[in-house]
Amino acid sequence: MAKRYLGSVYKRKGSPYYWGQVVISGRRIQRSFTRNKASSLEEFRKWRIVMKDNKGSKGWEWYKKWFISTFLLDKKTNTKYRYLKSISRVDEILKPKELQDFTPENLAKFRAELRDDAIRRKKQMNGVNKCMMNIKTMLTTAMDNNFAHDIKVKVLKNFPIDPKPLKIYPVWELAIINHYAAPVYKAAIMLMARAGLRPEEPINLLKTDIDWIDKSGKIQPHDAGKGIKAWSPKKKVLRNFTIEDKFLYKAMKELPLSNKSPYLLNTKYDEPFGSTGALYHDWQDECNRINDLVARDYKIPERKKAFKKLLGERFTDKPYKLQGDLKSLRKTFSTQLEECEYVKEADIRFLLGHRPKTIADAHYFVKRFEQKRHLVKYLQDIPLIV
Repeated sequence: MAKRYLGSVYKRKGSPYYWGQVVISGRRIQRSFTRNKASSLEEFRKWRIVMKDNKGSKGWEWYKKWFISTFLLDKKTNTKYRYLKSISRVDEILKPKELQDFTPENLAKFRAELRDDAIRRKKQMNGVNKCMMNIKTMLTTAMDNNFAHDIKVKVLKNFPIDPKPLKIYPVWELAIINHYAAPVYKAAIMLMARAGLRPEEPINLLKTDIDWIDKSGKIQPHDAGKGIKAWSPKKKVLRNFTIEDKFLYKAMKELPLSNKSPYLLNTKYDEPFGSTGALYHDWQDECNRINDLVARDYKIPERKKAFKKLLGERFTDKPYKLQGDLKSLRKTFSTQLEECEYVKEADIRFLLGHRPKTIADAHYFVKRFEQKRHLVKYLQDIPLIV
């Protein structure tokens, strides 16, 4: 084994990289650098100064405060809550004092404890995987900022998850929404089910994002301004979408436009939804209201007859209850198009905003929008309840 000097870099057997080490409070901390000795030595000396100068300040308690006040500063409320929940699990299970306490053995223990706890509570592994992902992000951020080095975050690998049954909104379910939903929720649902928007996208549309003459809209980032919060679409992908589908266009035209809010969709208090969580919550209340209306109409013979015509073999004397699942609306959009022989898989991915990995052009979707917008005509018609 090569002799290791605290003041220089060295080679490990079988490794092409140069390594350096520093001893802080009796703890030996090692990390790798580059394959070039000169550049490795330069990086090592800078790193050693940082580590020595910050002696004792990079404990777990200090890092938690730094991460919350820096990394989570502009994150959404739900995101902050999930990270704080994950941090509390780390404190509960590992009780770390320093970042270097996240050894492979401790990370494996943390993973196993989360798994065993989920099994005891008869929970799926989704929550466990999300918790581990949050902690991996924290530890990776610590290494990126030279607060810690060589933490084996790969130990926190995901547990396999049983796939959930695919939920698709049948057209008769969309018919109930189309008939009973309040204008703002009807427009939001139709934007997802008939244009393929993600749940967070409709509530972040500004009135200026819609071109009524061209019957199209834009998914694009917004800078903070008067009554507008800063927002960016997923992966900062810019794209257009069409509102020429007759059911979507009618729902959009029925929207009560606010005089004080710059947003297209607003709550019953004439204010922006602010977050996807707010839309989920309000949509659950709207589903309950719709279910009450359906139950009321079931008592009217003519209306019950209309439901029998709509539901066909699925009709029962017990009123149907609508479930508020927003994420399935985008799946409904893609599934309906998949059933059409004239629509290719690549076209569906285009309409959903999935850019090919080989293409980095930020305006990829905008440039090709006119070639693909007509494909929404292959969506199934939504029946009327008459």
